[in-house]
Amino acid sequence: MKLLANKYFIFGNIFLILLAIPLTLFFVKKQQETRSRAAASTILYFVPDSISTTTACQSFKTDITVNPGENEVAIIDIYINYDSSKLKLLEITPSSSFSDVIRKATISSGKADISLSVGGNIANTAKTITKVATLSFHPVTSSTVPIVVSFDATKTRVLNGGATAADAPYTNLLSNTRPANINIAQSDTCTGDNGGPTPTLTTAPTPTAAATTPTPTPTAAATTPTPTLGANVSPVCTDFSVSPSATGTAPFSVLLTAKGNDPDGVVAKTTFNFGDGQVQDVTAGMNLKSVTVQTNHTYNVGGTFNSSVTFTDNRGAISQSCSKTITASGSGVTSTPTKAPTPTTSSSGGTVVTATPIPTIAPTGSFGTTIGIIGAVVLALLGGVLLLAL
Repeated sequence: MKLLANKYFIFGNIFLILLAIPLTLFFVKKQQETRSRAAASTILYFVPDSISTTTACQSFKTDITVNPGENEVAIIDIYINYDSSKLKLLEITPSSSFSDVIRKATISSGKADISLSVGGNIANTAKTITKVATLSFHPVTSSTVPIVVSFDATKTRVLNGGATAADAPYTNLLSNTRPANINIAQSDTCTGDNGGPTPTLTTAPTPTAAATTPTPTPTAAATTPTPTLGANVSPVCTDFSVSPSATGTAPFSVLLTAKGNDPDGVVAKTTFNFGDGQVQDVTAGMNLKSVTVQTNHTYNVGGTFNSSVTFTDNRGAISQSCSKTITASGSGVTSTPTKAPTPTTSSSGGTVVTATPIPTIAPTGSFGTTIGIIGAVVLALLGGVLLLAL
């Protein structure tokens, strides 16, 4: 009877041990998921968020600032809205804490965007209140009501980079945004929170000539000269670059950046010849004296390609080409070329077409998972020993 009782006791313990193994793994996994799930408690706002200036000021600035809360911020994807009839956004300058530019600044009428990162080192994530970037504005006209500069909450993202987020390394942490209010007064003097004064031009007095008695002389009928249009000067290609590299393995994607200007007119068209039989004309956002144009291209087969770019001005003159040699190794794959992205106008008066790469921050693994596996192995071995003892 005691032996049977001992057997029941042993079998009961074995059952409990075998039941504990999946339960242990289940709770360890839940604990890992709880740790990896970041809370949306981060706030984006402007400093200062209330600015007074005048129409005589050259510019004023406000900083985009992030309060991470209890999170660790690695990437911020910023989209800004403002009234372009009252304000002109001059530039967006990344801070030293978010100096890694994922997507270059794009500034159009009343909208702007940029994507910034702390870089590939997780140790650099923002854990306290940190300046992200600085916006420089020029007041265009006065306004009787405050002008609102705000974040587009439907597009703006704040992404984490903590080592615990193994299954979802990029979680949108943004919980709230706060706008800035700009007051612009009509004035001939620059006063307010920011900006420098607009210099006032002083016209020198015109000397008065002494009165003299003119001597009449016969004159021929005056003729009005007919203006002649000077010879057209061709535009100039000033720079052409390839990133991230001019060599790679097919299929090989590159970002081409071209810069050019026209001395006596405007650039009307930019033409990319990728050297693999494909040519792309960019006309949207042109008709500017100086342009910066970017476009993406994928070389699907291996080979050496002479990629070039030319600029055409408003009178049809074409610049000399700038070229780069791009080498793609391997046989590659055959695929249907993707449609070229639609260009938009940048702050520097150029046309910018950019992709939106998101860098990968490798997870460091989970300590809880390791403990769970070790515990499961120990319990299984203990159960096997007890079973052999029977």
